Amino acid sequence: PDARSAASSILASVSPAALGIHVHDVSREARTAKSPATDFGALFLGFSSVLILASLILTAMLFSLSIERRMKEVVTLRNIGLPERQIRSLFLREALLLAGAAVALGIALAPLLSGWAVNGLQALWPETVGDITLRTASSWSSTLLGAASALALVYGVQVRALKRSLEPRATR
Repeated sequence: PDARSAASSILASVSPAALGIHVHDVSREARTAKSPATDFGALFLGFSSVLILASLILTAMLFSLSIERRMKEVVTLRNIGLPERQIRSLFLREALLLAGAAVALGIALAPLLSGWAVNGLQALWPETVGDITLRTASSWSSTLLGAASALALVYGVQVRALKRSLEPRATR
Protein backbone atom coordinates (compact mmCIF):
# COMPACT_ATOMS: atom_id res chain seq x y z
CA PRO A 1 0.00 0.00 0.00
CA ASP A 2 2.82 2.45 0.75
CA ALA A 3 4.46 1.88 -2.64
CA ARG A 4 1.16 2.51 -4.42
CA SER A 5 0.54 5.77 -2.64
CA ALA A 6 4.13 6.87 -3.26
CA ALA A 7 3.78 6.06 -6.99
CA SER A 8 0.45 7.88 -7.15
CA SER A 9 1.84 10.96 -5.47
CA ILE A 10 4.90 10.97 -7.77
CA LEU A 11 2.71 10.61 -10.87
CA ALA A 12 0.40 13.34 -9.61
CA SER A 13 3.25 15.78 -8.99
CA VAL A 14 5.35 15.12 -12.14
CA SER A 15 3.84 15.39 -15.61
CA PRO A 16 5.19 13.40 -18.58
CA ALA A 17 5.68 16.66 -20.50
CA ALA A 18 7.97 17.94 -17.74
CA LEU A 19 10.13 14.85 -18.29
CA GLY A 20 10.21 15.46 -22.05
CA ILE A 21 7.66 12.80 -22.93
CA HIS A 22 5.14 14.03 -25.52
CA VAL A 23 2.24 12.12 -27.02
CA HIS A 24 1.50 12.68 -30.72
CA ASP A 25 -1.34 11.42 -32.87
CA VAL A 26 0.99 9.95 -35.48
CA SER A 27 -1.76 8.60 -37.73
CA ARG A 28 -3.40 12.05 -38.01
CA GLU A 29 -0.03 13.67 -38.75
CA ALA A 30 0.65 11.08 -41.46
CA ARG A 31 -2.73 11.76 -43.12
CA THR A 32 -2.05 15.51 -43.01
CA ALA A 33 1.46 15.10 -44.44
CA LYS A 34 0.20 12.92 -47.27
CA SER A 35 -2.42 15.41 -48.45
CA PRO A 36 -1.30 18.17 -50.83
CA ALA A 37 0.00 21.22 -49.04
CA THR A 38 -1.50 23.80 -51.39
CA ASP A 39 -4.91 24.14 -53.01
CA PHE A 40 -4.11 25.17 -56.55
CA GLY A 41 -7.71 25.61 -57.67
CA ALA A 42 -8.04 29.18 -56.44
CA LEU A 43 -4.51 30.03 -57.58
CA PHE A 44 -5.14 28.80 -61.13
CA LEU A 45 -8.55 30.47 -61.26
CA GLY A 46 -7.14 33.84 -60.23
CA PHE A 47 -4.16 33.55 -62.54
CA SER A 48 -6.36 32.51 -65.47
CA SER A 49 -8.74 35.42 -64.86
CA VAL A 50 -5.88 37.91 -64.95
CA LEU A 51 -4.50 36.33 -68.13
CA ILE A 52 -7.90 36.40 -69.84
CA LEU A 53 -8.48 40.03 -68.92
CA ALA A 54 -5.00 41.03 -70.10
CA SER A 55 -5.43 39.15 -73.37
CA LEU A 56 -8.79 40.83 -74.03
CA ILE A 57 -7.30 44.26 -73.42
CA LEU A 58 -4.37 43.43 -75.70
CA THR A 59 -6.74 42.12 -78.37
CA ALA A 60 -8.75 45.35 -78.29
CA MET A 61 -5.62 47.46 -78.51
CA LEU A 62 -4.13 45.48 -81.39
CA PHE A 63 -7.42 45.42 -83.28
CA SER A 64 -7.85 49.19 -82.86
CA LEU A 65 -4.28 49.74 -83.99
CA SER A 66 -4.90 47.55 -87.03
CA ILE A 67 -7.94 49.61 -87.99
CA GLU A 68 -6.05 52.87 -87.44
CA ARG A 69 -3.27 51.66 -89.74
CA ARG A 70 -5.84 50.72 -92.38
CA MET A 71 -7.75 54.00 -92.24
CA LYS A 72 -6.98 54.70 -95.92
CA GLU A 73 -8.85 51.50 -96.73
CA VAL A 74 -11.79 52.63 -94.56
CA VAL A 75 -11.86 56.03 -96.30
CA THR A 76 -11.77 54.33 -99.72
CA LEU A 77 -14.66 52.03 -98.75
CA ARG A 78 -16.64 55.07 -97.52
CA ASN A 79 -15.88 57.01 -100.71
CA ILE A 80 -17.15 54.24 -102.98
CA GLY A 81 -20.41 54.34 -101.08
CA LEU A 82 -20.26 51.34 -98.75
CA PRO A 83 -22.52 51.88 -95.74
CA GLU A 84 -20.85 52.14 -92.35
CA ARG A 85 -22.58 48.95 -91.24
CA GLN A 86 -21.09 46.99 -94.14
CA ILE A 87 -17.60 48.36 -93.44
CA ARG A 88 -17.90 47.28 -89.81
CA SER A 89 -19.17 43.88 -90.90
CA LEU A 90 -16.22 43.44 -93.26
CA PHE A 91 -13.66 44.19 -90.54
CA LEU A 92 -15.51 42.10 -87.98
CA ARG A 93 -15.69 39.05 -90.24
CA GLU A 94 -11.99 39.34 -90.93
CA ALA A 95 -11.21 39.58 -87.22
CA LEU A 96 -13.48 36.64 -86.38
CA LEU A 97 -11.78 34.54 -89.05
CA LEU A 98 -8.42 35.24 -87.41
CA ALA A 99 -9.88 34.58 -83.94
CA GLY A 100 -11.34 31.28 -85.18
CA ALA A 101 -7.91 30.22 -86.45
CA ALA A 102 -6.37 31.18 -83.09
CA VAL A 103 -9.02 29.20 -81.19
CA ALA A 104 -8.42 26.16 -83.42
CA LEU A 105 -4.69 26.41 -82.74
CA GLY A 106 -5.43 26.74 -79.01
CA ILE A 107 -7.60 23.62 -79.07
CA ALA A 108 -4.82 21.70 -80.79
CA LEU A 109 -2.09 22.88 -78.39
CA ALA A 110 -4.06 22.89 -75.12
CA PRO A 111 -3.42 19.23 -74.14
CA LEU A 112 0.30 19.59 -74.80
CA LEU A 113 0.67 22.87 -72.92
CA SER A 114 -1.41 21.78 -69.93
CA GLY A 115 0.58 18.54 -69.72
CA TRP A 116 3.81 20.52 -69.69
CA ALA A 117 2.46 22.79 -66.95
CA VAL A 118 1.39 19.89 -64.72
CA ASN A 119 4.62 17.95 -65.27
CA GLY A 120 6.65 21.07 -64.57
CA LEU A 121 4.70 21.68 -61.36
CA GLN A 122 5.35 18.14 -60.17
CA ALA A 123 9.03 18.24 -61.12
CA LEU A 124 9.91 21.74 -59.89
CA TRP A 125 7.67 22.02 -56.84
CA PRO A 126 7.10 18.49 -55.46
CA GLU A 127 6.68 19.58 -51.84
CA THR A 128 3.49 21.47 -52.66
CA VAL A 129 1.94 18.62 -54.60
CA GLY A 130 2.58 16.09 -51.86
CA ASP A 131 2.12 12.42 -52.60
CA ILE A 132 -0.55 12.98 -55.25
CA THR A 133 0.04 12.37 -58.93
CA LEU A 134 -1.45 15.21 -60.96
CA ARG A 135 -3.03 14.50 -64.33
CA THR A 136 -4.69 16.73 -66.85
CA ALA A 137 -8.28 16.04 -67.73
CA SER A 138 -10.37 17.50 -70.50
CA SER A 139 -13.53 16.70 -72.37
CA TRP A 140 -14.95 17.79 -75.68
CA SER A 141 -17.75 19.62 -73.91
CA SER A 142 -15.33 21.71 -71.83
CA THR A 143 -13.16 22.32 -74.90
CA LEU A 144 -16.11 23.47 -76.99
CA LEU A 145 -17.42 25.62 -74.14
CA GLY A 146 -13.99 27.26 -73.85
CA ALA A 147 -13.79 27.81 -77.61
CA ALA A 148 -17.29 29.32 -77.75
CA SER A 149 -16.53 31.54 -74.75
CA ALA A 150 -13.28 32.73 -76.31
CA LEU A 151 -14.98 33.58 -79.59
CA ALA A 152 -17.83 35.38 -77.80
CA LEU A 153 -15.41 37.44 -75.69
CA VAL A 154 -13.27 38.30 -78.69
CA TYR A 155 -16.38 39.23 -80.68
CA GLY A 156 -17.50 41.60 -77.92
CA VAL A 157 -14.08 43.19 -77.66
CA GLN A 158 -13.82 43.61 -81.42
CA VAL A 159 -17.28 45.13 -81.76
CA ARG A 160 -16.36 47.69 -79.11
CA ALA A 161 -12.98 48.39 -80.70
CA LEU A 162 -14.60 48.77 -84.14
CA LYS A 163 -17.17 51.18 -82.77
CA ARG A 164 -14.48 53.32 -81.16
CA SER A 165 -12.10 53.20 -84.12
CA LEU A 166 -14.60 53.93 -86.88
CA GLU A 167 -16.59 56.67 -85.18
CA PRO A 168 -16.16 60.12 -86.73
CA ARG A 169 -13.06 61.98 -85.52
CA ALA A 170 -15.02 65.05 -84.35
CA THR A 171 -16.76 63.12 -81.56
CA ARG A 172 -13.58 61.51 -80.24
